[in-house]
Amino acid sequence: MNRREFLVVTGAVTAAGILGIQVNPVAAAASNKPLYRGTPDGKLFESTDGGKSWVLIADFTPLYAVQSASKEADDRVKVQLNYWGFEFSLYSKDKTLWHTV
Repeated sequence: MNRREFLVVTGAVTAAGILGIQVNPVAAAASNKPLYRGTPDGKLFESTDGGKSWVLIADFTPLYAVQSASKEADDRVKVQLNYWGFEFSLYSKDKTLWHTV
């Protein structure tokens, strides 16, 4: 997914909010490098070029909305997910195997 496609998706979520359709907000968390961006349908993207292009690194399925994502001091990626109003966090050192916090 390139930057343009990503902005179209996030713009659609913003438009839904303006129209009064209830949608979980798109969460973005930036560290020095890389950048992380999550979507309400459970996808987590990473950018290593300042946001010019995004790569899908995790898909938690549409049941889990990504609320936030960040890079921790010990190089782990931490993600906060929402499932039917219940929030919980996962972390990963390699971005393939996720553990509860």
